[in-house]
Amino acid sequence: MTNSKTKFGMFGIAVIVAILSVSLIAFAPLAQEAKANAANKNGFASSTVEMIWSEADGAGNILPMEIESYYFKTSNDNNWIVDFTAECGTANHIKAEGKKGSGKDQDRTNVSTKIFFTVEHPDETEWLVHLDGTKELYDPTNVPEIAMWNLCSQQFDIQSNLNSLISSCGELDAANEIDDENDLAECLIDTDGDGVGDTVDENELVYTCLVDEDALECEQSIELFLSNSGTRSAKAVLMDLPHGNNEVYVYGMFAADGSTGEFLELNEGVDGTSTWVGKRILTVDTFHTDQSEAIP
Repeated sequence: MTNSKTKFGMFGIAVIVAILSVSLIAFAPLAQEAKANAANKNGFASSTVEMIWSEADGAGNILPMEIESYYFKTSNDNNWIVDFTAECGTANHIKAEGKKGSGKDQDRTNVSTKIFFTVEHPDETEWLVHLDGTKELYDPTNVPEIAMWNLCSQQFDIQSNLNSLISSCGELDAANEIDDENDLAECLIDTDGDGVGDTVDENELVYTCLVDEDALECEQSIELFLSNSGTRSAKAVLMDLPHGNNEVYVYGMFAADGSTGEFLELNEGVDGTSTWVGKRILTVDTFHTDQSEAIP
């Protein structure tokens, strides 16, 4: 006859073993996910070094220049968000002038700082990251505009029509604009006593704006157009990264085209039309998506 206690003990051990088996199966995926997450290395990089570009000759910077980067580790199938924040400034020196008989004068300056992101995989291939997270092999000479963030830019136009209202008789004489029959006869002095001016007093100042003769010569005007736009922060989404060591880069495309001058003094004597990037911080971290359909 089988002992009831023995039966209970055997069944009880079987139940406990079954429960433990189910628990191990249930927690196995969680353990695997924890192990995968442990391979990730997120963090941030920062800098306070000010980077200045001033290219008044219009050359600008043709190839991208590295602004910031961060080295991180990832496991397969993780999504990453890259957050870049930076100080970005522009300065424009612009000048236009008009003189009698020279017509209108125009000047224009353009400065811009645009950035984009790339990621270097463990196999040392570097990929350009688009805003939707897709990637293509990085070609520094061919970065599409759609992949760039406009960090800061400025366009400054001026048009002037400034006539010379007062001139010296010496300037007018050099331009053959003096005779004894026009209204500038005050430039002439009588040296032989015949009552008629015959010598030009070069230091004499006279009004050259004569409304009754030519009203256009008296016009004074300046037209200004200023456009300033910029995004001080930018983001990138990194998806489908291979397992291992990766590095994300922030590159800048800098352009400056405008007048030279001495109105503005920046660091180390840099003046005139310029653009610069100051303090900045780059953060890299994992994130989850809800797998929603794209918004139309």
